[in-house]
Amino acid sequence: GSTVVIRARFARHVVSTTGISILQQFVGLARQALIAAYFGLTRDFDGYLVVFSLATILIFILSSVFDTVAVSRLVQIRDRDGDAAFRASSNRLLLQALGCGLLLAAGLMLLVWLALPIVAAGFGAADRQRVLRLAPFFLPWVLIIVPYYALSAHLKALWQFDWVFGAEVLAMLVSILVLVVFHGEVSRLPVAYGAGYAAAFVVLLVRRGLFRGGSAAPTQGLVVSMANQYL
Repeated sequence: GSTVVIRARFARHVVSTTGISILQQFVGLARQALIAAYFGLTRDFDGYLVVFSLATILIFILSSVFDTVAVSRLVQIRDRDGDAAFRASSNRLLLQALGCGLLLAAGLMLLVWLALPIVAAGFGAADRQRVLRLAPFFLPWVLIIVPYYALSAHLKALWQFDWVFGAEVLAMLVSILVLVVFHGEVSRLPVAYGAGYAAAFVVLLVRRGLFRGGSAAPTQGLVVSMANQYL
């Protein structure tokens, strides 16, 4: 009956996501080996780690916020109000994520400028200037990653985890390709990550479908919950 179907569906999801997760770990390891071979332990790479650490504090932590808040809220809206309200709420979340990406990109530039004397206290004046010049190369990555999280939340709410994990593998493969072709400077590293997530974003957007209408359920509670989790 329906119980057997649900169990079979669950087992299929477990097997597929486990397989893709294992593949993801191997591809990620290959990318890290490539990064080590191209950039090693250099002062420029230290500068990259400074900006990456600040971006993680401000932006990349949002991945867990979307997983813990947005996914469960979208599932609740779909169960309570139906598919039309679910899609409309997801559309609104995606638009808010696009705007949030712009704000966080500007916030990262300001944070790097303000925090650099503290987080890079051991850097000389010339090294700090290189870090400031490196920071804008993170912008494509920052601008795309929050909308990518919103698309992932939509598909996870529909139990389409294999598409989300597959998109992560695609992001890794594209970033590896970009690094192989363009690896002359460490500034190409955040650009490679941005290119990878841009490709993954397109795939998830096509899978999700472009914007279609519907009556949105109230999303104020969703935004407030995410803000509380983030802060």
